[in-house]
Amino acid sequence: MLISLVICTCNRCSALRACLERIERLESPSEWKLVVVDNGSTDGTADLLRSFAERSALRVVLLVSEPKPGFGRARNASIVKATGQVIAFRDDDCYVSSDFLMKILDIFKGDRIGFMGGGDSLAWPHRYPHNDSARY
Repeated sequence: MLISLVICTCNRCSALRACLERIERLESPSEWKLVVVDNGSTDGTADLLRSFAERSALRVVLLVSEPKPGFGRARNASIVKATGQVIAFRDDDCYVSSDFLMKILDIFKGDRIGFMGGGDSLAWPHRYPHNDSARY
């Protein structure tokens, strides 16, 4: 089962860097792809993503640009590029555990489950600082 892991981001370059570092450590017994949507960032996010895609050992990294603001638009742009049977969304300021994909595969191994949700481990010990340039 192919999983497309989606990260949507806008002007949170520093949080995104830490998020991507954790994503590189993911364990998975099957193929998966990473889809990252830059939702019109102006803070160096595009450069970070290009650099990450060039140097990453991940097999598939798709970079998507959605210049029109809005979290919904960013997610919709990712769905167009995500070809996995399962699409997993993570926020750019959340860390994934190394077994995140394996847990998803375990949940969806039968045909009874069509949707799942779960808690987040925020990258910040307190509420994310307000950023006027962030759109969502």
